[in-house]
Amino acid sequence: MPVLDGNGKKATDIPKAFTPGCGWETWPTHILHECREPLAPGVQDLHGLWQSVTAGVDHVERIEQCGNRAIVISRGIIHDFIADGTLANGARDVQRPSCMNIYASIKWRDGNMEFSPFGLPYTIVTRHLAGDQLVWTYPGLGEVRMERICKVPAAG
Repeated sequence: MPVLDGNGKKATDIPKAFTPGCGWETWPTHILHECREPLAPGVQDLHGLWQSVTAGVDHVERIEQCGNRAIVISRGIIHDFIADGTLANGARDVQRPSCMNIYASIKWRDGNMEFSPFGLPYTIVTRHLAGDQLVWTYPGLGEVRMERICKVPAAG
């Protein structure tokens, strides 16, 4: 991951990424690799490749960050957000396997990344660090704990 020292591109200099078609088949290359903008105040550093260690949950995701931008890539989707809580700067992508369009915003509150779909006034998904683990809450799964890994597993 790049050093966020301010000596390079800012988050807004890099075009937003979108989920191709009805989802990607091969992990996309890093989107924010040229970005050097330091994380915005109040933004927790969640970048990395994460794999679930919660029993019964098979999940791998990559989080990229710089400035006030966060990208979550997993299972065929690319959620690319400017974390200002607006739908206009949120992710516009698809949900696999139905190909349903998703529009969502994120914002940071008390160290939590809060995900709100379709401009609704409530949070559906959160992410935050608890020690060395990423804690992801998702409807139907509850709290999922993940640990950083170095490469995508063969089945992921």
